[in-house]
Amino acid sequence: MITFNVGQSRITKELKNDIKEAVDENILEIFHRSDEFTEISKTAVLRMKEFLNISQEYGIIFTSSATESMQLVIQNCCRKTIYFC
Repeated sequence: MITFNVGQSRITKELKNDIKEAVDENILEIFHRSDEFTEISKTAVLRMKEFLNISQEYGIIFTSSATESMQLVIQNCCRKTIYFC
């Protein structure tokens, strides 16, 4: 089962290596509106759809936090006014 729940995450050896590679290749410094980033983003979405068997009709949205994701889900499930505390 693959989930993207909020909370603690297990950091595997493979993930640590991926993060090191991203740092070594300066991927984390790429401007988010550059052509290079756009290509990386498109590739990431295509590979995630393949890996998770998501239809091409669906989109994948990158959010800045899990809290933002939960807020967006709530907003899109309500037809009338909602209030947050």
